[in-house]
Amino acid sequence: MNKISMRQAIMLVIGMIFSPAVRLFSSFVSGRGDQSSWIAPIFSGIFMLLFMIVLWSLIKENRNFYQHLEYSFGSKISKIVTVFYIVWGILLTSVQMRYYSQRVASTIYTEIGMDIFVIILVGICVYSLRKGINVLARMNELLLPVITVVAVFMLALLTPDIQLKVLVPVNDWTSLVHVSVFNVASFGYLSLVLFFVDEINDRETFKKHAVISTIAVTLFSVWMFITVIGTLGPHIIEKLPYPFFAVVKQISLGEFLQHIEAFVITLWILSDFVLISFIGAATVKLYGNLTRSKDVREFNLPYFALCATLVTVMGRTNHELEVLSEKLFIPLNLIFLFIIPFIVFAVGKIKQKIIAKKGKNMIY
Repeated sequence: MNKISMRQAIMLVIGMIFSPAVRLFSSFVSGRGDQSSWIAPIFSGIFMLLFMIVLWSLIKENRNFYQHLEYSFGSKISKIVTVFYIVWGILLTSVQMRYYSQRVASTIYTEIGMDIFVIILVGICVYSLRKGINVLARMNELLLPVITVVAVFMLALLTPDIQLKVLVPVNDWTSLVHVSVFNVASFGYLSLVLFFVDEINDRETFKKHAVISTIAVTLFSVWMFITVIGTLGPHIIEKLPYPFFAVVKQISLGEFLQHIEAFVITLWILSDFVLISFIGAATVKLYGNLTRSKDVREFNLPYFALCATLVTVMGRTNHELEVLSEKLFIPLNLIFLFIIPFIVFAVGKIKQKIIAKKGKNMIY
């Protein structure tokens, strides 16, 4: 098996976060957090740094997530929990496909149906995972620098237009916490690294790469929030389906650089590809663990085909997608990316102490 490095694994997480991070500028975020939404990523980043204690404790045990489930809960319960994870993965992949296809169909190819974009994406995802996660990791090594450089370049061009007066004061800390929770649900994809522990070479470098990456993503998110809110104002943002896209459309450097919004869609598509592929790979791997299959690559096509068939039921409009995310997928992400891993961590620690105590009693 060709393994990947921890650096590549963390880079995959960074690449997949861009799309949901940009999507945060919806009526949900602007309506709940108002002009103070730019503070939310700071809270999310701090929470993730604390949660890394849990992730590192699980990773250094040299078990993948399914093996942790078996160790903490036993065979029967771990299988039940795994089935729930697989269902969540299928639904999450489907809704992300829906976001991707609707975004492309509503911004660039407005006269083409969404189905064709879903079919194309399924083909690319299956092809990229044909030899395992390592191919996706190498592709992401090429894609992530492009996403980062172009995104930073666009924010740099927009920064002079920021009106600082619209960013303060903080009106409602309760709503700000609500937006932070939404943000945490996206940052939480870092937990998916647990699924591939047995396919990662240098696990001991997790803390270093994860801390640096979390700080970088937090700072970038704050910059992006400040730029969008400070340029358009919170009240205009509430009325726009894609505020970041609308802000970027204002960039123009004379005749030299115009219509730069096409770059945003490109970045979105690249990030969507990494996001959907990585979630799919994690879910298929869990299925392989559950069925004791040595080679799970044969399940990629049926998995993504199944997800594609569910795309049409994931809301008909952008508003319905936002409501679906807020009411269903944000809570599910928090449960499967944070709560269950924490329970696994806690139960595992208790079990280790019990075993250690029994060992001492046998010695004496």
